[in-house]
Amino acid sequence: MISSLTGLISCGNDLDITVYADPVPVVYGIVCPNDSVHRIRLMKSFICEENIFLHSHDPDSIYYPEAQVFLETRTPTGEVVQRTEMHLVELPEREPGLFVTSPNLVYECVSKDLIKPLSTVKNLRYALTIYLPGIEKAIVAESLVPPMPESIKPDPGLKPFELNLFDYQEPIKFSWRRSMDFYVELETRVNYLEQRAGEWYPASIISSRKYNHWDRPPVNPFEEVIIHGDWFFPMVGGRIPEDPEVSMRKFVSIDFQLKTSDPLFYDYFAFGHYLTDLADNTFTNVVNGIGIFAAYNRTNWEGFTIDQRCLDSLAMGKYTGHLKFSRWQ
Repeated sequence: MISSLTGLISCGNDLDITVYADPVPVVYGIVCPNDSVHRIRLMKSFICEENIFLHSHDPDSIYYPEAQVFLETRTPTGEVVQRTEMHLVELPEREPGLFVTSPNLVYECVSKDLIKPLSTVKNLRYALTIYLPGIEKAIVAESLVPPMPESIKPDPGLKPFELNLFDYQEPIKFSWRRSMDFYVELETRVNYLEQRAGEWYPASIISSRKYNHWDRPPVNPFEEVIIHGDWFFPMVGGRIPEDPEVSMRKFVSIDFQLKTSDPLFYDYFAFGHYLTDLADNTFTNVVNGIGIFAAYNRTNWEGFTIDQRCLDSLAMGKYTGHLKFSRWQ
């Protein structure tokens, strides 16, 4: 991560913006009680006069391999219910880009080492504590652990079925109780296959609808979203780019995910859409570092298909006909 030289603002022109500063720890961690593995990415900021790629591709310049990282569950009063140490692991290579592709290092722990929030205990928190060699102050961050989304429709145990996106009498609806404490997001994922040079490759697109109700009183205690063709087909057509190397596509399935998260999660991503040129304009909830540590919870409905009429519209409709979808699954 490249430091933004926070606070170096002056009215004069004698400011040397290449002055060196100590690396700043950069933390990125989004954790969910339902995940089988929890991971935290810990890196360094850096400032350099030379080619930036010389530093960003040097593991010693961007990683803290000897950090001690702990993930805790805490009560609202700060009492530590359980503490587990996260260990450094190497993931598969990153895609080529600004940073080194290998090693791809993160700190992780498995979910069985961390207590899942109980419905009887409100406002539980996950806490992250990081100790770095030679640095006296610990890096710390906390996040509320949201409850499972209060889904009214469909039932959390609903089995997948064939959707008729033109049926306005019996459409598929998502309804949940509005939250004044947490950020809510409904995610729709469309899974499909692409044929390139005779080989089939999996692909997907995601549409997210975001809701934050804590800044306004609810007029209606429930939020409702209807999934229908008037929204679905333009969404698909707008998100899949035309690609001359793709000879055919096949629809596979639709997955839905309703999730609640700490408002910090919303603030972090919303802030990224409204950046200004102020040097100290950085959102972070990490003390003695920068970045984001937040928790979320989710309910999934996976594996829905669509009927023949919808497949025909996907293959020949005005919004998606150019994408070469097959009329058959």
